[in-house]
Amino acid sequence: MDRYGSDVMGAEVGRVTVSCARLPRLAEMLLLGSGLACCVGVKAAALRRAAGVFSWATVWVGIPDLMFFAGVFAVVQVLCACWPSRWTARGGVMLWTAVAAWSALNAVWVEQMGVQLQPAVLSILLRAPRETGPVLASHLAAQPLWVAVGLLLGGVATVLIAWVLWRPGRVSANRSRHACAAVAAAAMVGVLGVARWAMGGVGVPGLTVEAMDYSSHWEALTWVFRSIGGGGSEADSSRTDYAVAGQREVLTQEGGELERPNLVMVLLESVSWRASSLGDPNADATPYLARLAGDGVSFDTTRVVVSHTSKALWAVLTSSTPVIRSDFVEAAPADRPYESLATILGRFGYRSGFFKMAKGSFECAPGLCCNLGYDWAWFRENLEDTSAYLGYLAGDDCRLIEPALAWAQEGSGPFLLTVLTSVCHDPFEVPAAPVMSPASQLCDRYRQAVRYTDSFLEQFCDCLASRGLDENTIVCVLGDHGTSFRSTAGRGRWFPYEETIRVPWVIRWPGHIKAGQRVRSACSHLDVTPTLLSLMGYDVARAGFEGIDALGQAGGERRHYFSSWYEGSPSGFVEGRRKVVYWPGVDKGFEYDLRADPDEERPGRVGPAETKAIRDAILAWTRRYEIQVDVDRFRSRLLYDHWETFSQGRRAWAYYRSGEGPARR
Repeated sequence: MDRYGSDVMGAEVGRVTVSCARLPRLAEMLLLGSGLACCVGVKAAALRRAAGVFSWATVWVGIPDLMFFAGVFAVVQVLCACWPSRWTARGGVMLWTAVAAWSALNAVWVEQMGVQLQPAVLSILLRAPRETGPVLASHLAAQPLWVAVGLLLGGVATVLIAWVLWRPGRVSANRSRHACAAVAAAAMVGVLGVARWAMGGVGVPGLTVEAMDYSSHWEALTWVFRSIGGGGSEADSSRTDYAVAGQREVLTQEGGELERPNLVMVLLESVSWRASSLGDPNADATPYLARLAGDGVSFDTTRVVVSHTSKALWAVLTSSTPVIRSDFVEAAPADRPYESLATILGRFGYRSGFFKMAKGSFECAPGLCCNLGYDWAWFRENLEDTSAYLGYLAGDDCRLIEPALAWAQEGSGPFLLTVLTSVCHDPFEVPAAPVMSPASQLCDRYRQAVRYTDSFLEQFCDCLASRGLDENTIVCVLGDHGTSFRSTAGRGRWFPYEETIRVPWVIRWPGHIKAGQRVRSACSHLDVTPTLLSLMGYDVARAGFEGIDALGQAGGERRHYFSSWYEGSPSGFVEGRRKVVYWPGVDKGFEYDLRADPDEERPGRVGPAETKAIRDAILAWTRRYEIQVDVDRFRSRLLYDHWETFSQGRRAWAYYRSGEGPARR
């Protein structure tokens, strides 16, 4: 080959080298653009749904994302100026990959939940992926378009990233060019910051702007640094640990005679007061629940403490505030059961059983039941028939009626039977029925699930009567929490709107409760146990419950605290007609007049001084109780003949042992 051929070959090699050198930059631009598009696009869509038209609020909430991406770009350029090597090229691509991946996952979560994917949620996924993975999969499945776009971009990015990591080329040795790019990006951050400050703020109905403003990379990064620094986790010297079995002083009333009625508690999964016929008499949502209320007493204004099922069970059965933390430490096997309605009645000769058609392995439910003192617990695995399963968690609730009532008839003496429904848990699947056509919209599926839950309640009570188990039996029905379908709140319980925290509560005891009573004063989940015990003839004056007898004491203007499950989510309290919500993520307080604004569409901003007082009060409440655990201690225990339970520190999990013991008992 002559020297001209060699020159041509050299030119070709040079062109390949140049194009390879550009791949890191192409990969970075692709990741930067897709990540930014996910962040801004999902916020723009949410704000358009809330306001109906494009508004400057989109610019307002998009500026922090632009600032973040410009800041990351500036950091990468500084690294390239200081260390122009192949490893720097690889590092830049990996950094942008992490940012883009978080952006895509967060976009799906914002679209579903109305707020960003909180790092606290990710920590739960990492701690218990086997149980929480299906929850994330359910949310992803509900957004096929976002998932498809993400997979397409992810596939292209993966190929490009793999090539860049293998053959990264060299970072340009022109340090001044990288330095100029870094300065330009930093200047852009400054200009955007000034522009946002000059805008002051833009409002649309509700808390949509605040939610979208909070849903940024800056907030996620701030949470990480707070976690590293241990912020917010310090112990409170005024904290009180929970009472264990036998510590509450519950007595028989002097001169009174106990009838020892049976007690049946039915907790309705995700059924809010507003979704029931009690909240909307014109709707035919829960006709049987309305009939029960007509035969007994209904508590019109009952709110949850924490909008999460296991936390709600704790509040209802112990009359004490649950641990305000996104874990289920209450299920970690304890040396002695905690004091609860089950342990208190157990001292007076009651046997207790807990039944639900949801997964027992989810959040180590057998461990929670054991810690609450139940003699027997039954879950969908005990049925040993997967045809009754619905979604990733629930089951056909009607399939638990036979085993629950068989258990009630087996023993002698009075019983406490607790039933928790499951059909109304997302994704709101109902058993196939000829009279019920499938619904496509999420809110329509929810309404079907509520209607099915009411039909289950009717069938359950009819079966009680047919077996003679309704004689001298108290039936107590209440919601564990609600859910929201506002465009600003996704389908989650992160926002403490009234449809999330206000639930129905009905008690029927023929011959002892006057039919058609209505208690209009404010009540709480904390009031359930003291109310039932007082109704049954027990003296709870010295028991030390947080709640009160809602039938014997006026609720008045007492303060009711509430919170979501996740750290950093809005918490607050209701006092009379005033509802206060404090948002730790943005350190802001809002208030509503529930009489003038029952739909909570016009929040008022609380001043800085009062916000601090509210924050201190809520922090004192959230830190009031704690469960102390030995983080290094590993425990295992066989519970209820079928459940191998394990725990280490605050983590707990359970496995079902098929074919052993009375599974259908």
